[in-house]
Amino acid sequence: MELLAEGGVAALDLRKVARKAGVSHAAPYRHFEDKGELIAAVIEEGFSQLYNSLQHAVDMSEANPTDQLQNISLAYVEFAVKNPWSVREMFSGLTIDHNAYPSLYATSKKVFGLIESVIVSGQESGTLKSDDSKELTCIFLSTIHGTALLIIENHMQPITSRPGGIEHLARISVNALINGIKKT
Repeated sequence: MELLAEGGVAALDLRKVARKAGVSHAAPYRHFEDKGELIAAVIEEGFSQLYNSLQHAVDMSEANPTDQLQNISLAYVEFAVKNPWSVREMFSGLTIDHNAYPSLYATSKKVFGLIESVIVSGQESGTLKSDDSKELTCIFLSTIHGTALLIIENHMQPITSRPGGIEHLARISVNALINGIKKT
């Protein structure tokens, strides 16, 4: 994760990982067949950390789904700001095929499942529209991920440079979305 943060996926290779870990150059090959497996493991760890952050946000929320979605969005953006290289690689799909690594694929889907469960809960309580929950989850993820990427790529400077600007932008983005999917 440190190597990824320092230089992106290009900085990841098994020899550098061995050097960073203080082990022999051959040691990583006992755990990873090749660079692809190493990248898959790093990405899986990123998804696991993101899932834990989002689950914590849900756990710290009031029981209502609107509050939970607000807190999920803030946690997502906060995670992206703290781990920009990880987020870029987790969602790029250019370096490796996530489907080729079943454990990575399953871990990445936990994030989607968590958000969908909150949306379904909102639908069941009558708070959110009864549209297709997978589609609403895709829309939610698209909105908050797009916001997070724009922030980490410094394209939202007029807002994010102000004190509390990042949280404000995350909040207004998800509020606009929630208002669109609320049941009226």
